[in-house]
Amino acid sequence: MEGSYIVAIAAHGCSLFCIFFDREKHILSSFPPGEVDKLIFADRDTWLVIILSISLFSLLIETFFILKLILPIQFNFFSLISHTFACLISLKFVVDGHPFNHFWISFGIFNCPQLIFLVYIFVKKYFLKIKWKLC
Repeated sequence: MEGSYIVAIAAHGCSLFCIFFDREKHILSSFPPGEVDKLIFADRDTWLVIILSISLFSLLIETFFILKLILPIQFNFFSLISHTFACLISLKFVVDGHPFNHFWISFGIFNCPQLIFLVYIFVKKYFLKIKWKLC
């Protein structure tokens, strides 16, 4: 199950990486037609780079935790489904040119729950175990 989970994370990461090369379309779609301000365009481009970088970094952290921890099968299945949907939605973003605000929503729905749960398991397994041994 971890193999397919890692492949889903890789596909999600590749679709996000492809968006780096087509950022202009996503930024222009968040402006009204004919009203493009260069300063606001640069600001939105920066925000899009930030959210894509955070998303890719969280996928790397998630991959590290997958390789480090033994996870319950239910979590692996949930994450596999979640990253598959995230990959499909990212590809839809590439094709349709969605505004950059949608990437924050996608990050919150598809990356944050898994990352929070993995950090919780990691802390519970390693740091709380050490605390109990010292007492």
